[in-house]
Amino acid sequence: MASFINAMDAAGSGAVVTSNPSGITGSRLFLVRYALELPIYVIGCVLNVYVIYKFLRNNRKNYEASRMNRIITCLLGACLAWSVVSCIRYASWLGEAGNNLVLLTIEAFVGMGYFTLVGLILGVYSFIMLGVYATSSSNDSVLPDKELQASIWIWSTALYYTATIVAIIALYISTFFHTRNVLRMHIQTYSTSAAEMLIRKRAILEIERKVLFYSICFGFIVVICYLPEILMNGVVVAGLVNPDTQTDLLEIWKCVANVFVACDTVVTPLLVVFVGPKEVRDDSALEM
Repeated sequence: MASFINAMDAAGSGAVVTSNPSGITGSRLFLVRYALELPIYVIGCVLNVYVIYKFLRNNRKNYEASRMNRIITCLLGACLAWSVVSCIRYASWLGEAGNNLVLLTIEAFVGMGYFTLVGLILGVYSFIMLGVYATSSSNDSVLPDKELQASIWIWSTALYYTATIVAIIALYISTFFHTRNVLRMHIQTYSTSAAEMLIRKRAILEIERKVLFYSICFGFIVVICYLPEILMNGVVVAGLVNPDTQTDLLEIWKCVANVFVACDTVVTPLLVVFVGPKEVRDDSALEM
C-alpha cells in the first residue's frame, strides 16, 4: 500500500506509475482496476471452480449426450481461464518486475521468426494485438500511440467483439433448433399410442421452453457485459470521441467497460446455478 501512495504522490493526482506495458495508468482506472476488477476476478475464480465441480459431478453421465451441457461447461471454463489470467496480469503489474515480464514475453514470443507460429497458436486476433503493442507504446493503457497501430487495434477489436457475439448467439440458436429436432425425432421413433405421444409432446414442449430460456439468458448476458466495450470502440472509430483530447471521458468509459467485462466471469456461473440445469440448482439448494 505504501508503494501505491508513493506512486500517487510521484505521478500526481491524475496518474499512477505502474508496471503495466504503458508504465502509467490513470488514477480512476487504477482505482477501478484494483478496487473493483481484481476482487471480481478473484470471486470469479472461486465461483467458476465451484460451479464447474458441481455441474460436472451432477451431469457427468449426460455430458457427452447433451449439447447444452457441453456449451455450459465450455462457458464456465472460459470464464475461469479469463479470471485466472486477469488476476495474474493485474498482480504482475504491481511489482517492479511487471514491466520486465511483459518485455521478456514479447521478446521471447514475438520475434520475427515466430510470428507465424504465434499466429497459428493464438489466432489472428492475438497475432495482431501482439504486433500492435510490440511496435507502439501506449500512454493511456487503451490505445497505441501511433496512428496506424491504433486504427488496427480499434478495427480488429470491433470485429472481434462483433464476430464473437454473433457466433455465440448463432450457437445458442442452432442449439435450440438442434434440441427441438432431436426431441421431435424421438417422439416419432418411440411413441406407440396417441396418449403416450400427447404426454411426450407436453414434456418435450417444456424442455424446448427451458432450452430457449437458457439460450436467451446466456446470449443476453454476453451482449450486456460487452456492450460498453463495443460502444467505446464504436464511438472512437466513428470519430465521436477523440482519444487524444478527451482522455478523461475515455478513461471513465474504460472504467465502466472493464467492470462490465469482469462481471461476465461472475454472472455466467451464477446464471448456471439459478436458471441453469435443474441438477445444479437442486444440489445448491440442498447445501444451503
